[in-house]
Amino acid sequence: MADELKPCPFCGEQPRTIDDDSYGACMVFCIKCDYTPDQCFKKVGELDQAIAAWNTRAAPPPEPSEADPLARMTDEYVENLDRATGGDDGR
Repeated sequence: MADELKPCPFCGEQPRTIDDDSYGACMVFCIKCDYTPDQCFKKVGELDQAIAAWNTRAAPPPEPSEADPLARMTDEYVENLDRATGGDDGR
């Protein structure tokens, strides 16, 4: 197996694999929380593809930057609202 499995993204448990003709498929799954994404079911013999799918993680959202005009406008709006209403609105 060329790729090492990443832990389950939900519970951190080490996942298991099956690549067996008796199942008619191969897959990667978490036995602890029962997580098995659809893209981790593959044909028998395609375990490397199932592992690659399992190890794929979404990229974290980018941090807002000072140059982000929408973030800057939102901050200015909140500051102006606070000034107009006399301060913190409890959030």
